[in-house]
Amino acid sequence: MRDYEYDLSRVNHTRYRVEEAAAELKAMRQAPPNSYLPKDIRGAELGYDFWRSRLRITEDILRRFHPDQPRVPAGNPDGGQWTDGGGGFGSGRSSPSVDPIKTGATPARPRSNSDLVKPASDSDQGQHRNLEFNENQKAELRRTIGSGKGAYVEAYKYLHQQVQNRLQTPGLSIAERKELEAKEFWLRKAGEINADDPNSQGNFFIRSVTGNGLRFDDRPADPEKIQENSNRIGAFVMRNVLTKGKMPSMQGIIANDALSVTGPKDGHQTIGGWGGSFNYWDMPLSATPGDTVGYRISKDPAEYEKFISVNAKALADTVRKFRLDQYPENSAEAILQGLNAQVPARTKLEIIDRALDGINGERGGFAGDPYDIDGYHPRFDDDDDNVIGWFSRDKHLKQIDVTDRAKINELNTRYHIRQNKGEFHSWQNADDD
Repeated sequence: MRDYEYDLSRVNHTRYRVEEAAAELKAMRQAPPNSYLPKDIRGAELGYDFWRSRLRITEDILRRFHPDQPRVPAGNPDGGQWTDGGGGFGSGRSSPSVDPIKTGATPARPRSNSDLVKPASDSDQGQHRNLEFNENQKAELRRTIGSGKGAYVEAYKYLHQQVQNRLQTPGLSIAERKELEAKEFWLRKAGEINADDPNSQGNFFIRSVTGNGLRFDDRPADPEKIQENSNRIGAFVMRNVLTKGKMPSMQGIIANDALSVTGPKDGHQTIGGWGGSFNYWDMPLSATPGDTVGYRISKDPAEYEKFISVNAKALADTVRKFRLDQYPENSAEAILQGLNAQVPARTKLEIIDRALDGINGERGGFAGDPYDIDGYHPRFDDDDDNVIGWFSRDKHLKQIDVTDRAKINELNTRYHIRQNKGEFHSWQNADDD
């Protein structure tokens, strides 16, 4: 059972930080010209946006896990907000939907939500749902396949059109429609990624995760390597259509994508740095019950640390590139909502927090603070060189030693990763523009 007081305190703390960040940014924007460097104002804008995104997530956790807790009565200025009953921060007002600190900013130009990475629909469980292709269609598909960068763009467009046509067929079952809709979205996004479309948030985010993941492991992350991985999944899909006369199921596509790029002779990545890991967190990778993308990442402390780190930097870079100040719908919150609602809220919070650390230059940067891991702190030997134990604190700030050997091993692993991949490691300073 979740701790209501803890979750409420997180909301209240985040509300305070939103207000603090808003006041700081407003002062910077209203200051005399040249008072602040543009990069400093940009950093404040990013920080403010990420604090607002964090607030939305913490409020959602409170709403979903504690629906019966006391709130301010309707009719009050703070009506509907959670309260601790004492009139303290618990009755504070949530951040408004309209940005309170904009000072004559250009109105946002509408952008389509289809540019965001969206969650996968249910995977195909039966071959009867797969779209079949005759010999003429396969011949047409062969003619669309090229080589090099964007080799499968036209092929993806052709398959996308076939899926759209099939979606117009009367009498489709709910399961058939879900599978086709998932394929329609995936083919559209796969084409953008294979073409390296500079206007696609999905393309930029996924290539950023891929590049971050490779650099995190000190591997080359040149555009050619990333393109090679993109072409690999295109080859798999086209080969299936041309040899079997049907598209693979979404589960088959995602499993092949994840497993091919993480193979030692293929993509040279690991699952925590795979570009689709956030989007397809719940997708099964084998017939073994529970063997999903998220499970493989979560069970391995090293992969989990990598996943949080590289996705945090990719999110920060995506928001920075697509200019949330001009287009607020490109904010961290909007991108997170589009990435995948299935990713646990706790994981989203960690990515937001890590992005804030990286933006603000906190200890560890995007890799996280090695001296505070989920509330656990290292204990050092007399020379302060070696970690000899771990402790947490109770609500009275009393130290509680960790005695579980498995937990100690996990914390040691995560500590060394954060130390080795911290703010001075080159992967954190790579420019993904």
